[in-house]
Amino acid sequence: MNVRAKFRCSEVAKMKGGGSDEALERVRFHPVSGEENKMWSKWTPGGSLEMTISNPAVHGAFEPGEDYFIDITPAKSA
Repeated sequence: MNVRAKFRCSEVAKMKGGGSDEALERVRFHPVSGEENKMWSKWTPGGSLEMTISNPAVHGAFEPGEDYFIDITPAKSA
């Protein structure tokens, strides 16, 4: 089963990699209330997602306060 969830970006923090000058971004999201999340949440949705982005080409892709869809699709284990 595929699940689509609507999340809001709550934080984008710029960081440095462990022991290096590599630029990283930590991005945090939380679900929003609304019809888009009725598929998986009967009442007020709860949860969180945090990612550390090490690919510089993706830095700046997420903005605090903006909403994003997160699609969860089953994948075969390696």
